[in-house]
Amino acid sequence: MGSHAGERSGTWAIRRPSRVTVAVLAVLGLTIVPAVGSSQSGMVAHAAGDAGTLSMVADYDPADIDPAADQLAGSNNIQRNVYDQLTSLKGSAINDVVPSLATRWTSNANKSTWTFYLRQGVKFHTGHELTADDVKFSIGRTIKAGLAGSFLYSRFITNPDKQIKVINKYTVEFDLGSPQPLFLASTDNEYVGAIVDSIEVKKHIVKNDYGHAWLANNDAGTGPYTIKSWQHGTQVTLVKFPQYWGGWSGKHFSKVIFQTIPEGSTRRQMLERGTADLTFNLNPQDNAALSKEATVNVDTRYTTEVQYMFMTEAGPLASPLARQAMSYAFNYNAYLQAAYKGFARRAYGPIPSVLLGYDPNMFHYQTDLNKAKQLFAQAGVAPGTTFTLVHANFFNYNIAAGILQAQLAQIGYVLKTTSLDEAAYNNIYYKTEPAKQHPNLLTFSWWPDFNDPYDMALPLISSKSWGSAGANAGYYKNATVDKLMSASANADKQTLIRNFKTIQDITGRQDPPALWLGEPAQVSIFRKDIKGYTFNPLEVQTYGFYSLYR
Repeated sequence: MGSHAGERSGTWAIRRPSRVTVAVLAVLGLTIVPAVGSSQSGMVAHAAGDAGTLSMVADYDPADIDPAADQLAGSNNIQRNVYDQLTSLKGSAINDVVPSLATRWTSNANKSTWTFYLRQGVKFHTGHELTADDVKFSIGRTIKAGLAGSFLYSRFITNPDKQIKVINKYTVEFDLGSPQPLFLASTDNEYVGAIVDSIEVKKHIVKNDYGHAWLANNDAGTGPYTIKSWQHGTQVTLVKFPQYWGGWSGKHFSKVIFQTIPEGSTRRQMLERGTADLTFNLNPQDNAALSKEATVNVDTRYTTEVQYMFMTEAGPLASPLARQAMSYAFNYNAYLQAAYKGFARRAYGPIPSVLLGYDPNMFHYQTDLNKAKQLFAQAGVAPGTTFTLVHANFFNYNIAAGILQAQLAQIGYVLKTTSLDEAAYNNIYYKTEPAKQHPNLLTFSWWPDFNDPYDMALPLISSKSWGSAGANAGYYKNATVDKLMSASANADKQTLIRNFKTIQDITGRQDPPALWLGEPAQVSIFRKDIKGYTFNPLEVQTYGFYSLYR
């Protein structure tokens, strides 16, 4: 995932073929870094030093940090720093898996059974010790709770009570029932892969809610930071967890203040004045201006994020012809120039251009109002028809709404737009209701959890992912796409590429579920004295505070 110019964005899964070895995994795009039994896991000791307080300002508001439900970028930033997973991505690589809560792992010959050996002596923030029971509870809970992140592990596990086995206090086995060489990659997911304190969470289960109401606002993790205070809509204060298994030698921030500051101009001024250390998602003018400032570093990288405007498969946009018409009506180049001024590139479908399976030769919609008018007529959508667009109140979506409104007006159609704050917008986006009651268009953005097109596409274009079950807010359903998605769940690399070539042709040309707007660059602005940042294309709009120092 999840979203991103405020919303989040993606959080889902991965897959595999039969009887695969490490060499074949490399072909699939997953390099396994050998895990060693050392409890240090690559930790390097240096001179002790407290880097003080880090101040991050962002335009989004943390709302729900439950790993089984969290799909919001603002929440991801907090969750990432208070929880750990079994494994982690290595630096900036999207394929290299390294130890975290697990020091090593093994699998049987056909990769259908995976065994993880846990780091001993790891403490939760509550003081309880991490055990295999916590791993079984965490992943089983995510599957059974049926919240937004349930699909991630349910792709591999249908009966967690039987398939996740506690071998001993520090060993847990996953019996997946079929070859699953890519299961390993799911364990590094910083959103859904987090391991929670089972003892603590069980104390807060109310009416079979799996502890969700409590976990949405409280942490039960092992991460380097714990939540000291949380003023919703305003500020979250994190402080270092003294018993963190990674240790506190070297320079680390002992406190992190995460503030919600919607106004980009205010955030820019805070960076310039030194009252904030880190921000992102400013407008392109501010990005360009700050790149000339001697006191800040502007880090610009392309991630795996795709930004889009879903078209609800009901009402005036029920027909593929009508959605093709809308795809011709939008002015993509004007949008990228006005919203990003060189800090974004075109998107042409649900698969980002750096991801496995992306088809560089797929069809590209270009602006053509005459073609749009003809296709609307063929679809039976009469001039004067009013379309409804609801979007989160972010500068880029405001610009997209204005451009589409002006384009449609030129050919005799009306666009009624509604801008909402992020929390109110997400309530609509993930709401389960009949498609005919949904807005005709909704904006969002998404990114994957792994280097896998199935993981990226499942929440967006599968009919299993409607409403609260995923991020398919347009209620898109295409029988061929659903069939190919099912066939891709356990596919090898070549099958994935072949299947997604067809899927991209359908969703990017024949039967588009969305206007595929762009792939925005992630522009992170740091004060010049902040060091230790490592960018990873899959860790979108989140920052590992533990690695940063002054």
